[in-house]
Amino acid sequence: MNEYDKDYSKINSDNFTQKDLMQYLLHSTQHVVTREELQTTNSEIKREIQEVRTEIQNVKTELKTEIQEVRTEIQNVRTELKTEIQEVRTEIQNVRTELKTEIQEVKTELKIEIQEVRTELKIEIQEFKEEIKDNMQEFKLDIKANMQEFHTRLNKLDAKIDRMQWFMMAGILSILGILLKDHIGQLF
Repeated sequence: MNEYDKDYSKINSDNFTQKDLMQYLLHSTQHVVTREELQTTNSEIKREIQEVRTEIQNVKTELKTEIQEVRTEIQNVRTELKTEIQEVRTEIQNVRTELKTEIQEVKTELKIEIQEVRTELKIEIQEFKEEIKDNMQEFKLDIKANMQEFHTRLNKLDAKIDRMQWFMMAGILSILGILLKDHIGQLF
């Protein structure tokens, strides 16, 4: 702190010198403002305050205008959105109605197709049953014919076996007769 910036509020008159007095006066005169300067400064401050107030008022007016424009734009967007939402709802309802109609048509077509398939299957099943019945008749006839042929062959085979048994018996008896002829002759 230099000597010009001393705090003169605590001046002690006992050690206050003329030099201190001169410095105090010099310092005081440096800070004194004239009335004219004060009025000029006051006028400038008032003018600046008025300019700031005017600028603030202009900004307020601009902001109010912009806020109103934004509100109007928001209202327009809301209106457009409401309109678009209603259009989408209407479109959804139309699609729902179309889908219900298409579903009903498909159900009807499927019922008809199912009925046609049932009828065709019934006819095919009946034809298959008849075919099985015919095949069973043919199979029975084939089995009957095969059984008759088998019985005929079996009877022929039995006849052949009987003849072979007779031949074998006759052969055995002949062989026995030849072998026993000598023994029988000695016995009598």
